[in-house]
Amino acid sequence: MDVARIRQQSLQNAQHFGAAIDQAIVEASAPIVPNEVQDAIDASVAQVQVDLAAATQGGGGGNGGRRTGDRCDTGAAFYGGNKVYLPRKEHAGACVATGAFAALTNAHYTAPPRPALKFALPGLTDLPADNRARGHLIGYAMGGSNKDTRNFVPMYQTANRAMYDHAEDHVVQSIEKGGTQFVQVRPVYGNRNSVIPTKVEFISWGTVDVRCEFDNNAAATYKCW
Repeated sequence: MDVARIRQQSLQNAQHFGAAIDQAIVEASAPIVPNEVQDAIDASVAQVQVDLAAATQGGGGGNGGRRTGDRCDTGAAFYGGNKVYLPRKEHAGACVATGAFAALTNAHYTAPPRPALKFALPGLTDLPADNRARGHLIGYAMGGSNKDTRNFVPMYQTANRAMYDHAEDHVVQSIEKGGTQFVQVRPVYGNRNSVIPTKVEFISWGTVDVRCEFDNNAAATYKCW
């Protein structure tokens, strides 16, 4: 089996899927999954799941091959047949996370406590010592990696908490009770001179629907719709 080809195709499918979700964000007045992209999204979800399962034979993690000239792009990371962390990119002189996808069921729910996080993360120490966090894209309670920095961005702790309370917790409760969720999380780097994302977009649907955008600031402003 050509695993490298499968991984590359799965990443392309995930990126196409992300484009459909971006369109849904733009159409804020539309349902969470607009009718006009429903068929494309259904096909993308199914194909991403098939490709990821094949690429991570037996449930292990792995890296896709480097696909760009970006020094930070060491490939995507694939875990458990249900998660993909997109490649890092260079931004403001450092390597930053660009997004993540996950297809979740009760099997992926991870109960507390969460191990402490101690690894270095670009931009983390630029935030106030009493209000900073390594923010998961796919949360630990959803089975997200607690080590791979493709799954982390520097966040104000207040913003990180808001994202958990108003978005992640709905997904966690859903899968803990036996629900099924598909999740996309994407950091937005609105300041070209900073590795700290200005926003984090969180979208999930399945048993419950969640669509939110969190400002990465001390005030932890956000909107969900």
